[in-house]
Amino acid sequence: MLDRAIVFGAILIFSPFHVSAQECGDGQRLFTHFGGQTCIPDDPQRIVTLHDQNAMLPIMELGVAPVGSTGDIVDGGHAYNRMQDHDTSDVAFVGTWREPSFEDIAALNPDLILGMPFHANQADTFSAIAPVVLIDPFDQPLDEALMQFAELVNKTDRAEDLQAELQAKADATRDRLGPLLENTTISIIEVNEQSGTFTPIPPAQSLFLITKALQPTRPEAERNLNDWEGRSFENILAHNADVLFHIVSDVGGDGSSNQHDEFLARPTVQALPVTQAGQVFIIDAQRFFGSSWRQAMHGLDQISAAMTQDGLDRDIVVE
Repeated sequence: MLDRAIVFGAILIFSPFHVSAQECGDGQRLFTHFGGQTCIPDDPQRIVTLHDQNAMLPIMELGVAPVGSTGDIVDGGHAYNRMQDHDTSDVAFVGTWREPSFEDIAALNPDLILGMPFHANQADTFSAIAPVVLIDPFDQPLDEALMQFAELVNKTDRAEDLQAELQAKADATRDRLGPLLENTTISIIEVNEQSGTFTPIPPAQSLFLITKALQPTRPEAERNLNDWEGRSFENILAHNADVLFHIVSDVGGDGSSNQHDEFLARPTVQALPVTQAGQVFIIDAQRFFGSSWRQAMHGLDQISAAMTQDGLDRDIVVE
């Protein structure tokens, strides 16, 4: 996806926030983050987030709603990505994550501005409005990033509860499958229709949390992944598995997906033994991507539902 590629490709060396602990005034505390150290309110009340699914989402699932956030322009209006579990009707729109509006943010009188490393080159500008904190949900394990978000808003107990809930879900799947878990190889890919390539999903963001909790077996070609590299469909045989998951963004109310239909229609995909066994399943990107314990749970639910089906052929590949 384009936004992930931009964030992963950006080379940001930026630390204008360095302060010492004694410089923080009454009602403030020192917070360490991607940009360095910043004095922030002890209990931030008016937060503006510079990204929806990677800044607003992780604090909203902790019970903290920002007063404003960036999002996307859709059909002349605005939308916030991956926010289906949360009420964002009172969150003011302050531009897109690529082009936040200084004026709209300032008008909200925030006491904290929260962004990602991508926003480092804008932090000096926004720090004239309020303290700026940048949390990196990409190049560090997502559980560590989510705990940073929780520390920022004083909700570490809630984050620990969500972490435990995710692990309990994974443990239930592990108990149900028993030795079949290790012997059921799963492939997880996303297709870029514009370039005509597919991307095996590395264990990053929500998939990092799922992989850490469930420890599934993946094909050799999907082990030790550390980037989002697109691959030619000529190489898809290396991603054959007992179960193949295809991430799509157009799931309809009836569970259908044109993206998935087009994927299955490719001759190279039709030739895969896992396709011929009828064991290719959809993962709904709206219920998978995003910096969130709950998104990881949604993704785990989708993966577990397929992996625990009775009658699966678990001998398509030899583990």
